[in-house]
Amino acid sequence: VIDAKNIGNLAHTMMERLAEKEMSKDEFLRNGAELFDDFLSSRPALLSAEKDRKDFLSMLEKAYDTDPHNEIALAEESLVIKHPSGITLNGRPDRVEKLEDGSYIIADFKTGRRIKHENDKVLSCLQAILYGYMVKERYGYNISGVEFRYLRHGETIHCFYNEHAEENIYDYLCEMKHAIDNSSFPANTENCADCKYTEICSKNTDDL
Repeated sequence: VIDAKNIGNLAHTMMERLAEKEMSKDEFLRNGAELFDDFLSSRPALLSAEKDRKDFLSMLEKAYDTDPHNEIALAEESLVIKHPSGITLNGRPDRVEKLEDGSYIIADFKTGRRIKHENDKVLSCLQAILYGYMVKERYGYNISGVEFRYLRHGETIHCFYNEHAEENIYDYLCEMKHAIDNSSFPANTENCADCKYTEICSKNTDDL
């Protein structure tokens, strides 16, 4: 009836609206239902959309109930920052929220059915940590952490943002820059059996 990408876009739209305007849960869910119906009116479904509609509204209800309702400093702000590694970072954090202690956190919303990130694992949280670096560089905010908020589950994965995290992303981006400059990209051998690019990959597939 509606694919995962569009469900994600609709959920992000609702979270952006919640950032712009304080709403009761009933008002938030009513807005969500109208947004879902408007989307389907321009793309009529061949099957009943009732199950998908209920699933979407259930996700929005969990999102509302678990939202910490912190002060929102930025929402959906497009950023472009040149990192010292030579990599240009381009991103759009879902939210930057101010905490009571005066520090800020990055909040990134996920609508997937499976939780893919791990607490306090820098590479696992790399996307949001890079957002933290960009926001810190642009606005000078004291970033104390980043979060992935899984809206379907009502769960939050948290990673600290500190000097250790910045050192890790510097090393990682330098490695990436070296790979780009030298056209050297290590093969992920776990995926080689199903890869469609074996003919141009430097990995010797005869050894797999």
